[in-house]
Amino acid sequence: MFHSNSKTQRQVGIILSLATFAVGAAMLLIYTPLVIRFLGKELFGLYTVAFSTVEYLMFIGFGIAGSYVRFFSRYEVKKDHDNLGRLNAVFLLILIAVIALSFVVGVIVLFNLDYILKDRLTAENLHSAQLVIFILLLNMIVDVLCMIFQLYAQAKERFIFNKMTQLLRIILVPTISITLLYCNMSMVGLALGLLIANTILGIVNSYFAMKSLKMKFIFNDLRLSLAKEIFIFSFSLLVISMVDLASRSAGSFIIGRMISLEAVAPYGAAMKLALYYTQVSILTSTIYLPQINLLVSLDEDNNLEINRFFCHIGRWQAIMLLTILCGFIVFGRPFIKLWAGVGYEESFLMTVLLMVAYFFPMVMAGGMMTQVAMNRHSFNAKILPLIMIFNIFLSIIFIFFFGPTGVAFSSVITMGLTYLGIMNFFFVKHLALDIKIFWIRIVKLLPVFSLLGVFGVFLQKIFDFNVIWQLLVAMVIFGVLVVALIGLFILTKDERNKLKHFISLIKDFSLKFLKTFNF
Repeated sequence: MFHSNSKTQRQVGIILSLATFAVGAAMLLIYTPLVIRFLGKELFGLYTVAFSTVEYLMFIGFGIAGSYVRFFSRYEVKKDHDNLGRLNAVFLLILIAVIALSFVVGVIVLFNLDYILKDRLTAENLHSAQLVIFILLLNMIVDVLCMIFQLYAQAKERFIFNKMTQLLRIILVPTISITLLYCNMSMVGLALGLLIANTILGIVNSYFAMKSLKMKFIFNDLRLSLAKEIFIFSFSLLVISMVDLASRSAGSFIIGRMISLEAVAPYGAAMKLALYYTQVSILTSTIYLPQINLLVSLDEDNNLEINRFFCHIGRWQAIMLLTILCGFIVFGRPFIKLWAGVGYEESFLMTVLLMVAYFFPMVMAGGMMTQVAMNRHSFNAKILPLIMIFNIFLSIIFIFFFGPTGVAFSSVITMGLTYLGIMNFFFVKHLALDIKIFWIRIVKLLPVFSLLGVFGVFLQKIFDFNVIWQLLVAMVIFGVLVVALIGLFILTKDERNKLKHFISLIKDFSLKFLKTFNF
């Protein structure tokens, strides 16, 4: 159906990333309100806490696996297929060890859940929450174990397949979960839906990697030195991943323990929206991960090319993220009211604050990937735990003054301090990245998006956003203004030409897709 060269894979991969984001947004609009209405505030808050617990353990595996592409590039450059097979075997064994350790920790948490939540659960809810955590632990085993197959396809730059499986996951999880909710399975149905969907996708990913990409696992002559090197390199990634997740999930625990499980629900809804906002960055930036690792792996001075990537990725990330942020500031309040319902009004301000907080690391994603590729990320493992402790301390103080919103406000302060200050300094001094040019290009975007904000205020005065048809008309007008202003004042002539080419590529892809499936 498509050529398998890297450029085509990247281009079609970006198209599928956008399609995945669009479908995911549609699913989020339908799925989350149904979940909220099925469970109610208390059970939704409880599920948020349970999921955060297991997600933390799952990220231990993700932290280890995050180093795979770098080691893959080392052997792929040399076409050393035997050692690549041994690398796969070593990673698989490491992931199995991580899964075993995480499962034990998860079971300990499971049997101490009532104590952790300060005896806030009824006997029935405690039993349900423990069952949910156990199912989510099984899901963790499947997800982490099958991760290596997905990473292999990504390292091989098979972005079309990877993005299609991500799209399939976004459709499968809500479909199965909602079906189980209608069968009166409550929180357990959500967890089971996730487990069933990930099991199906795990089988698909492993079959593609083993059959189509000829992935090998060679268990003889395994080098202990390689395992040690992977562990040393991955340890920093592991710490970074755990700290990142702890910073996010700590908010739910703090609110649940200091206020109530019902108070967790609006924060959980805000976090869902904010994390989906970050997917814009993750879906597109990961397309360039193998290329950055390859540039760093080559025995050449590629600093100019790496800087070009860093600025290019950051600018496009900023355009997408600022567009969504402006749109949410203008339309977010009525959207929350329609989407989540009564009792979630506080989610609007929380979401705005969390989006602002996540803007900083997401826009600098290219620099973070370069840092890992250059094996300079141990610095993050040293500084981020201190930032996390500061964030938790600040959250506890702010929650007394601002309630649950204080947790989101503390994230803005700590993220701004970390990425505008500390990481900027590190990127200049140790990675030789041109931060000055990078931020000049980002700041130049702000007047256009400020103008969009002004237009948004006028739309709020002209239209009644509580009336659905008027809200939809205002959103269409705002969308037209976004396209016009970005096209006229932000994109260069060369970028407009590339965008035209990209749109024609989307058209060709759509026609080929429809033709392939006889639509």
